[in-house]
Amino acid sequence: MKRNTRQLLLTAWLVGLTACLDVSFDVDKGADLAIDSAQAAYTGTVDIDFSTNKDFQDHRSNVNGINLEKVTVSITSVNTGNASTKLQSGSVFFRAVGAPADGSQDVKVGDIGQALLFHDYLPVSAGGGGQTYSLPIAGAAAANKFLMDNVVHGAGKFTAVVSVLTDNPQTHMTLHLDFANSLSYGLL
Repeated sequence: MKRNTRQLLLTAWLVGLTACLDVSFDVDKGADLAIDSAQAAYTGTVDIDFSTNKDFQDHRSNVNGINLEKVTVSITSVNTGNASTKLQSGSVFFRAVGAPADGSQDVKVGDIGQALLFHDYLPVSAGGGGQTYSLPIAGAAAANKFLMDNVVHGAGKFTAVVSVLTDNPQTHMTLHLDFANSLSYGLL
């Protein structure tokens, strides 16, 4: 009886110790996508490279999980010749390095489900409202698997594919995307 009690206590202690040694930290990455289009519908890509992030590189070999916490969208600038005033809708996808450009292997992260007025999403320093839009992450499980396979165990980089529809064919602006991720690993 004493032996079973000791084994249960030892097992509980080891499980508790392992839980205490599970480390989580944030790795964020932002990117700007310049949209210069004579069409109202536009699809563009921007490369995201975590391999240059020191925290990511220092801990990469120990990572056992990655979670895409949040994707935020804002507008860095409205450029010369722009006639659009808002994003009507849009979608964000992840594409692996070397994947076909036709989008057949892209992983959908989520959709911009409401119209975004450029003025509201420009920085305050540019005369805007300074708002950011948090993209609802509909494909969280698929996005997390993609990031684990292609970023943590892969090249450390991927391409964000953004498709948008604006209210006017002459769209000249810069869209800003922020990707907030948390990485975790156990020390035992």
